[in-house]
Amino acid sequence: MSKRKVHNQANPLRKCIVSGLSFKKNQLIRFVVSPCEAIVPDVNNKLPGRGIWVQAKLSVLEAAVKGKFFQKATNSNVTVEKNLIETICEQIKASLCSQISLARKAGKTVFGANNVKISISKENFGLLIQASDGSPKEAKRISQTINQEQIINCLRGEEIGAIFSREKVVHCVIISSAFVENIIFHANLLNNLKNPLPHYNRN
Repeated sequence: MSKRKVHNQANPLRKCIVSGLSFKKNQLIRFVVSPCEAIVPDVNNKLPGRGIWVQAKLSVLEAAVKGKFFQKATNSNVTVEKNLIETICEQIKASLCSQISLARKAGKTVFGANNVKISISKENFGLLIQASDGSPKEAKRISQTINQEQIINCLRGEEIGAIFSREKVVHCVIISSAFVENIIFHANLLNNLKNPLPHYNRN
């Protein structure tokens, strides 16, 4: 078997119903039709049923809703929730927080400014999470030695704090582990829909 075929199997492509172009699954949002004929987002790609795929970009999702692409793709008058994009963002955010929580339970997180500074200098550093509503000056000072690809800043301090049973957490490190890839995956989706960053839009 050629290397090209192995790559394609490991990274299956799906076609966006809006553009007709094919993308890797991690660049798309999957939808399914519920028993009551409504479009349901499936950000974790686990719901049963035939998948309907849309590129994970705000402008493309808006076009899918306004242009009735879901109805065209299913050849039926399926219902599309008015606040579909907001629902998607909340689902992605919930999944992102869940992954950070799992990392915490596995002992793969460090939080607090001083502890984070120490952790960043260690070989097992994986990912820095900084609150979007934290001090820009402090965020820059702590992250100045880190590549942008290793920084996530799409959650508020209270959202990160809830994971650690604190009122607010501004800085958190994910120690190198399988959790890092999953967290980046969900942050990628969320940033593309809410506040795109250059290093999340290279593809």
